[in-house]
Parts: sequence; structure tokens; C-alpha cells
Amino acid sequence: MVRCKFRVNEIKRQESSEWDGKVSTPAVLTTICMSPVSAKEGEDSIFGKATPTGLINLGIKNQAAAEAFELGKAYYIDISPAE
Repeated sequence: MVRCKFRVNEIKRQESSEWDGKVSTPAVLTTICMSPVSAKEGEDSIFGKATPTGLINLGIKNQAAAEAFELGKAYYIDISPAE
């Protein structure tokens, strides 16, 4: 497993739609834009040296999941192989 630490830089919401094969219903797509943390001291400096650049953009239609992210807050991202 690899652990990264990313900060939310932007939260964008746009009107979208859901198609169930028969009818289209309105929905909201929330895009969470994140980049690696960086700092001169502390834990963020360790993560910043290991992952100095990158972007994660998550498109989320589940609004409860989208609301779990806060602008400016950092989150750990754990990466492991899928089986």
C-alpha cells in the first residue's frame, strides 16, 4: 500500500442528469479537485517530498459522499492493488 496526502483545492458543482434506461432525471455532479500537500516542516513536508506534484479530480454524483470533502482540508489517499 502507498499512502498519499492531498488537499482539496476546489469544489465544483454542475447540473447533470441520471439515465436509468427509460427516463432522465436531474442530478448534480460535484467535482473534487485535489493536489498533494507541501510544506517546509512537519508531516506535510515528508509527503510533499515523496509526491511533489499531481492532481486528483473526483466526479461524484452521490451528494452525501461529496459533502464529506471540505475545501482546504487535507485527506489521506491509500492506494493498493485491486484484486
